[in-house]
Amino acid sequence: MQQKADFEFSCPLRVRYAEVDTQGIVFNAHYLMYFDLAVTEYFRWRGLAYAEFQEKFKLDFHVIRSLLNYKTPARFDDQLDICARATYRGAKIFWDMSIFRGEELICNGELIYATVDNETRRVKKLEPDTATFLGFTVRESAS
Repeated sequence: MQQKADFEFSCPLRVRYAEVDTQGIVFNAHYLMYFDLAVTEYFRWRGLAYAEFQEKFKLDFHVIRSLLNYKTPARFDDQLDICARATYRGAKIFWDMSIFRGEELICNGELIYATVDNETRRVKKLEPDTATFLGFTVRESAS
């Protein structure tokens, strides 16, 4: 089982009232929004806001797959840590994501992105220097 210590990067988030449903728990679709928030903050943590990254490297990333595993519900006012790390192979970025309340795993999953050239809008292999800048490691296994 994943632990918070397995991740170098995390993004804090306090659950807002608007994110819970009538059962008082975080509505399931918000977990994807939390993952997206962490990816955005990951880019800032690496030294460039996402828009600046797009301008400098002339790349964008499009989600082509998302998978979530719900473990236990988060509730209004919970303090969460959204953890992220990424590997890449070819044009694909594989985001390993986990959300913790303290040390308790709330939700985990994977986002797979395709690298896209900003000018041609075509899928493009991620260059090793760009991957290094982002702190991505090469993914060896097939997926």
